Amino acid sequence: MSKPKKNACRPLLTSKSESWITSEILNPEGKEKLQKYLLRFVTESEAIGVTRTTKGFIDDLRINTTDRATSFLTYMCLKNGIDFRSFNSPASLANGLEDNGLNTDRFINEATEFVYLCCSPVSPVIARIKQLAVFDPSRNPKKGKRRQNKSEFYRLDAVFRHLRNAFAHGQFRRTVQADGTVVWALQDSNTKGRVTARALVKETTLDSWYGLLMKRDKRYQEKRSSGNSSSSSKRSTKSRK
Repeated sequence: MSKPKKNACRPLLTSKSESWITSEILNPEGKEKLQKYLLRFVTESEAIGVTRTTKGFIDDLRINTTDRATSFLTYMCLKNGIDFRSFNSPASLANGLEDNGLNTDRFINEATEFVYLCCSPVSPVIARIKQLAVFDPSRNPKKGKRRQNKSEFYRLDAVFRHLRNAFAHGQFRRTVQADGTVVWALQDSNTKGRVTARALVKETTLDSWYGLLMKRDKRYQEKRSSGNSSSSSKRSTKSRK
């Protein structure tokens, strides 16, 4: 006998899911953190096509194969014990949130970090991925474990895109939990007002993401390399004198 299908949830609407966002005044440390996050996650977002400041994660972070996309996402979320889940629609996201008791304001008090998001490929991402050599139809397609998978790129872009939108659109809250842990609650929604992402991550996690991006971004690697070369040149000139 087949099991009865569960009734699908309606998408979670921002009009009924933003009471946890308050107008609290951030302390000096919180303001400093926010400015740092706005720079790295918004102005310099690695989501493809959202800012002229960066070219996106494929170029800036040199993530041009499925293995690299998977490894980076694993390092960001799964390796850190974050409950990461991707969904194909706001309705299925609402189901996932409800199933785990994360569809109410109380989610900001959760002890476990989580990132739940909708993964919907957008035109700039699709176009950029098509340009990658590994997806060139004229090449011999890799099979088995070496098979290339566009969905891994879509999921990674979704992380950067929803992270950017949450901070850019003010759908966030910094909270100090009862045990002293500082967490950031984040949310994104589409133009219809339906929630497309919800997350709760520790401030230390955001700091680690910030550091990871700064370390991997080839633009900053080139700056550091240029700075080191300049310093070495100066030291060499002084020694000759």
